[in-house]
Amino acid sequence: MTDLRAGDIIAYKPETLFRRDGLAQVDSRMGNLIARDTFDTNDTRLTDAELTTAKVLFNLDEFEESRYADEEHYAPADIHILHTRKGIEARKFVRRGATTLSEAEIVRRRAALNYDRMMRARAELLSPLADQAFTATTLPVMTVDETGALTDTIHWCQRASRDFDKALDHVVNIQNGKGGNLHFATVLADEDHYELVRARRALDSKLAALREAAVAT
Repeated sequence: MTDLRAGDIIAYKPETLFRRDGLAQVDSRMGNLIARDTFDTNDTRLTDAELTTAKVLFNLDEFEESRYADEEHYAPADIHILHTRKGIEARKFVRRGATTLSEAEIVRRRAALNYDRMMRARAELLSPLADQAFTATTLPVMTVDETGALTDTIHWCQRASRDFDKALDHVVNIQNGKGGNLHFATVLADEDHYELVRARRALDSKLAALREAAVAT
């Protein structure tokens, strides 16, 4: 632990996911440095093997915890959000002396954060990986005749896509502390995801059949 110092907040690769966030705080106890996972600082001391994977995020000498800080109001380097206790809590740390962004910068920051949160929620929820890329792509380019023949299926895809995006928005809002049952929201989003997968697979299959038939004639 020679590269670490008291007050460091680190990310690391835990050997087990039980009672672990993969985040830890380094403290000095009787002249020795001890790192404990943020899930439970009384019962989650990191092993030497876990410490070899540690990456320092910031140090508490430079940042202070600010419960009501708004991530949108600070530059990325000036604020850290630690999602602890399996994501139940979001602890916010702001660089000491940091100033808030201008209104125009806040608008741009908000848009960037919303996009990042949506992509993170999508990556966490969608499984298997093949379906992540599948549902993130736009509808295939079709001729007027193909569009007419597949109108119902296209509408199904569009409706399913809207429903899934709304479900992801709801998950992200809960993750950001706006209230709601995260488990229930995640289950619903997962169901909406597979409805979108079904719709897109149906569209691809029907479109391929149409084009094969057109080539045959």
